[in-house]
Amino acid sequence: VCHSIKGQGGKAAPDLTNVASRQTREFMLESMIFPSAAIAENFGTTLFLLKDDIQLEGIITRRTRDKVIIKTKDNRVIEIPKKNIEARKPSTISPMPAMDKILTKRELRDVIAFLATLK
Repeated sequence: VCHSIKGQGGKAAPDLTNVASRQTREFMLESMIFPSAAIAENFGTTLFLLKDDIQLEGIITRRTRDKVIIKTKDNRVIEIPKKNIEARKPSTISPMPAMDKILTKRELRDVIAFLATLK
């Protein structure tokens, strides 16, 4: 489970509790079919190139004045001192699969109808 609603579910993707107050049905459908079209902040991965030519990739879980904390895909938590970051590149690929490859058209409509009630 990736998304959560009213505190139930996962934390790997944005909370959908009030999604209908923030997004249109069209946006929700597009997000389900083309998940990489718009990646929510702090949910896509970022590639960091460090000054010592090391590359690290992960989801930013926290930022402080002096460091960036990431969680890698193998669930390691790494603190990167900002002074060591040469460059960063946000991912343009969502980890969420395209739901039209998994759900039927009727199931997609049902999910959108449910999400539209979350105001």
